[in-house]
Formats: sequence, C-alpha cells, structure tokens
Amino acid sequence: MDQTQKLNAPIRQHIFLIVAGILLLLLAAAAGFDWQISQTIGNMNDPFATLFQDVGLWTAPLIIMISCNIVCHYAMRSAQLAWYIRILMIVGSVIYAGWELWAGYLKYAMTMVITSINDINAGKPMGMANSDGSKLALPGATSLILFIVLYIAVFAGSQYWLSHKSDEQLHYLLKVAVVATLVCIMSDQIVNAMKTFWGRFRPYELNGNPAHFTSWFHPNGANGHMSFPSGHTQTAATILTLTWFVDRDKPKRQRLVFWLTFAYGALMAYTRVRILAHFTGDVTMSLILTWSLILIMAAVAQLPLVNWEALTAQAKSKKLDTQPAS
Repeated sequence: MDQTQKLNAPIRQHIFLIVAGILLLLLAAAAGFDWQISQTIGNMNDPFATLFQDVGLWTAPLIIMISCNIVCHYAMRSAQLAWYIRILMIVGSVIYAGWELWAGYLKYAMTMVITSINDINAGKPMGMANSDGSKLALPGATSLILFIVLYIAVFAGSQYWLSHKSDEQLHYLLKVAVVATLVCIMSDQIVNAMKTFWGRFRPYELNGNPAHFTSWFHPNGANGHMSFPSGHTQTAATILTLTWFVDRDKPKRQRLVFWLTFAYGALMAYTRVRILAHFTGDVTMSLILTWSLILIMAAVAQLPLVNWEALTAQAKSKKLDTQPAS
C-alpha cells in the first residue's frame, strides 16, 4: 500500500464504522421498540411514502438494464469475438433488459398505482396496496406504450453514453455490469428467501393489535406474511452500485453519486416504516444485507465505489497551489 492509499484508509474505515454503528444501533433499538416506533410515526395516508411504494422500485431494474446495454454495446464493438458469441450477447441482453423493465418494474408499478387510486376512491388508506403472494396483471395499452417509451429511452441514452467510452473504459464497464447485476440478483434472492421463512406480520396487518407481533429476531416460519426483511428497501439500496458506473477519472462525481444513492436507500427505508408496510428492524436488516453484499463484491472484484485516493490527491494539490510561495 502506497502513502496515498494509507492516508485514505482511515476515510473508508470512518465511513464504514459510522454507517455500521448507526445501523447496528437501529437494529438494537428495533429489538425493543419496533412496535412503539411503528405506532408513533406510521401513517398509511402519507402521499410521499405512497409514491415511493408505488413507483420507487426503479433502481435495480435500471441497473440491470444499463448493464444489459453495456453487454450489447461491447458485443457490437468487439470484432475479435466469434460472431455467434456476439449474437448471443446482443440478443440475450436485449431480451433480459426488456424482461426486467416489464416484469421487474412496470408490472408492479402500474398495478400499485391503480390500486392506490382505487383505494383512495373507495375511502381506504392510499398506502395499503400490497403484492404479497398475489399475481400481478399489467393493465391496459397504456402500460405497453410506457414500456416502449421507457425501453427506447434507456437504450438510446445508454448507447449514446457508451459510444463516447474508450475500449479500456468499456472493458471496465463490462466487469461492472456483471458484478452490479449479480448484486441485484443475489440481494433479491437472499431477502425473498428470508421473507418467506421469517413469516413476520406487517404493521398494517396487525391493525393496532400486537397479538401477533414478533420481534425481528424471531422467525415464525412460512405463513404467508412477508414483512422481514423489506424488499422495497433492498431494491432501493442496490442503487448504490450506480457509483461503479461513474468514470474512474471523475472522483468528485463518484462521491456525489455515492452519497445521493446512499440517501435514496435510506429514504426508502424511512418511507416503508412511515407507511406501516414494515417495522424498523425490517428495513434496517435490508440495508445491512444489501450494502454489505456491495462492499464484499467491491472488495472481491476490486471495484472501489469511490476513488478516495484521487480525491485526497486533488485536495492536497489544491492546498499546495493556494499556499503562498516562501
């Protein structure tokens, strides 16, 4: 490790220790006060939390769609690959991107929006929509039009962005695409498996009656209830991987994207507790699981989220430039 890396090690460690400390404190607090926190801040008629619930799951699908476009662009540009490999990469990435948009996001979002509108018209709380164990049906031609518009927008935007990348940058992005997609898939599988096994009642399902309330550390087995951990929070937290897609020679932009995406995951966690869809322990565990997985993959694949070394070097250079000459 060179001197610059040694100087930056404390920065990374401080961020990790502060965030880990906060999350562990929240988890400890949730063990004793989950019910009280939920009853204090919960409001199923919060329009902001409802908006996040209905349309806020765009993060993982967007990451996967961008990754698919990277694979597609790499195949189109890489003449050294066998023609059949290139065709497989292009066709596979185009289909997977479409499937992720259609089944991974649009079907859910449109169904939830329509359900919320129907609930409002029926005098029910706007945030009570829930897809646990249900089969979502994508309604109307409007959804098909939205699918086409969104798919073209992401495809055109991604291909324009990638057309300005060098071969070296594109090769790096291909690695990022594989790792980021793996994070999205693995975190989703882990959380969904735990949801089924834990069988925890959602706050609104209890309707103010703690008779069936259990702490987050108490699994109930598969019973159709899926509060722990939070799937919305897990999906939102994966947007932190977007930092990997930022050019490595732009550390300030990396840092900006890092904190913005970090904040989005935390904000989604709050809205899930606010709308009585989850307890504090549910969302905290999702953040721990997803962010830990990202850190592990970053270390294994040698893909730091932020080039702290470059930021420190820039700061030192700026400081030297502003010092008066002796």
